[in-house]
Amino acid sequence: MGAARTSRGLHLDRRLKRPRLPADVVGNTLEEHKTMCSHTPSCPETTAADCCTAQVVADRSDQGWCQLCNGVIRFDDGHYLTPDGHDHVLSA
Repeated sequence: MGAARTSRGLHLDRRLKRPRLPADVVGNTLEEHKTMCSHTPSCPETTAADCCTAQVVADRSDQGWCQLCNGVIRFDDGHYLTPDGHDHVLSA
């Protein structure tokens, strides 16, 4: 268990084989999203089917992921993580 460092300096979660995200990126709750999102119309909640259409607030394309306004982390491989830590696959 634990983490391994990649050539890019990210820590990999060996269970998920995905980067362990920096502390400033993780931890957004639904309550924080409701108070943080200033877009009109408001970005979809993490429980919505279209949650991955929220605005990008942190683009790390060079590392294969981005953080959305609602706290979702979207990966280039078609997966995304919700703020509560659940891994999902983007629907076609």
